[in-house]
Amino acid sequence: MGGPITGSKGISLAPSNWSLRVRLVVFTLALSMIPALTISLVDNVRTREALAQDAERAMASSSRNTADAIDRLNREHMQLAAMVASDDLVMAVANGWNPDRTLVDKLLKSYLDANKTLTGLILMNAEGTAAFSTDPEIAGKIIKLLDALDDLGDVVNIHSNADITVDLPE
Repeated sequence: MGGPITGSKGISLAPSNWSLRVRLVVFTLALSMIPALTISLVDNVRTREALAQDAERAMASSSRNTADAIDRLNREHMQLAAMVASDDLVMAVANGWNPDRTLVDKLLKSYLDANKTLTGLILMNAEGTAAFSTDPEIAGKIIKLLDALDDLGDVVNIHSNADITVDLPE
């Protein structure tokens, strides 16, 4: 087992038994492989860096697009909340008038039907009570803002000159 390495015909394969010509050919081949291996390694590193940068750019672009879409949605909801807050009936409710519930419910339902991205509207007074809502289970209940955020998702608050808040649960 500890003897010299031999080929199938009993010829020694040890480098010390190689002729000068074989040694020079092997040395030249080995020497010529060094630049090829170096170029391959550098190319591999550069390709990985380029792929990582492309992935980062794609993620950043996707993040910007998502943020822009959320901003557009928030602007739309803010505009809707301002429109609801400026409605004469809502202003009358904010100033203390207690109209027939069906009249306000009909108004809120019309706003809800006009904007399909919303799932409900809530008119809250300054004490945090849901004065009117498109969800009958919420109307008349006291809603704490943090609880509302947990239960309803993002809530947009528009404060008019009166003591009423228009909330747009999504």
